[in-house]
Amino acid sequence: MKNKIFVWCVFFVIVLIMVFFVLKNNGKSFGAGTDNKYKLKAMKFDNNPILEGENNHIAGNCLIKDNKGNILLYFYQNSNKGSTIGLAKSGSGLRFKKLKQPVLFPGEKDEWDSGGVSIYPSSIIQRNDGTYWMYYTGHKKNTPDFYWKRSGGIGLAFSKDLVNWTKFEKNPILVGDPKIEWESEGVFEPSVIFTGDEFGGVGAFKMWYGGNNKEGVMSIGYAESIEGSRWVKHKQNPVLIPSKRTFDSDAYTIEVHNVIRFNNQYIMAYEGTDRKFPSRFSIGLAYSKDGIKWMKSFINPILEGGCTGDWDSMGTYHPSIIMEKNKLLMFYVGLDYAYSHRIGVAEINPYYFNLNYGKYE
Repeated sequence: MKNKIFVWCVFFVIVLIMVFFVLKNNGKSFGAGTDNKYKLKAMKFDNNPILEGENNHIAGNCLIKDNKGNILLYFYQNSNKGSTIGLAKSGSGLRFKKLKQPVLFPGEKDEWDSGGVSIYPSSIIQRNDGTYWMYYTGHKKNTPDFYWKRSGGIGLAFSKDLVNWTKFEKNPILVGDPKIEWESEGVFEPSVIFTGDEFGGVGAFKMWYGGNNKEGVMSIGYAESIEGSRWVKHKQNPVLIPSKRTFDSDAYTIEVHNVIRFNNQYIMAYEGTDRKFPSRFSIGLAYSKDGIKWMKSFINPILEGGCTGDWDSMGTYHPSIIMEKNKLLMFYVGLDYAYSHRIGVAEINPYYFNLNYGKYE
């Protein structure tokens, strides 16, 4: 009898210890310790969503910082004249205030972007003369969007103050090729890195962009430029494709992505779906040494939608990563079952963010 009591006491103590560590390691922030591997992959902010748009639609998530350290969030939202690109500023914490007027409008009449303009993560760079370059997506008027029948493409705009933008006169700078199956319907959603090479070296500008085929399967391609406006697509495109395993979260398509340079490698956050829309979206990670051969994280997805009734119940997408006060923050768009789009934030566990074991594809 005493032995049974002793065994039950030991069992009870072990359970209490386990409960203590679970609660301890699921706090509101990730520290720098090695115990991060016992924590969640990501923690969504309690005050999500942080930004909402007109008609319950806002998306895009292009983040940069101005010379005062403020976070600028560029987004796009629909209007009666087509989608426009807007700007919201955060002066303290993550409380954003939108400018009253858009910063970029659709083109006139029959111009290539007359149907609407949109922006996506990591698509604004700064040159050494202080000017900013925005790589945006546009499509023609009276076409449903830029995904089909090469009705759109990628354009370029310039600014000195991040508010007033002038479009490049030779737009669009990148369009889909009907002879290349994976991008035969169109190209869109660029993520651009400028290496700082102002002397025109090979790969001075690097772009990862989305492409769509006739079946609606989207993949990601790569292009390079020596001066930022004329681009050469890579021969090995696409460089990242949907998973061949039907049970993976990106088994059907992958698109909007954010590529950053981190720990001497490229890290891409991308959205994926496992079936044709309507379907739940989730966000995954991939790693590369050269930006061409990629390896997906074995812990994908890094961020998923919430529970039934949550503002992001149908999924998370449009990931944009920024380092703020020694924290890895991922801004993302959440979608509910009424198709309302809003923007939220999650803190990413640095332990899981930099896991890159496996083989490059």
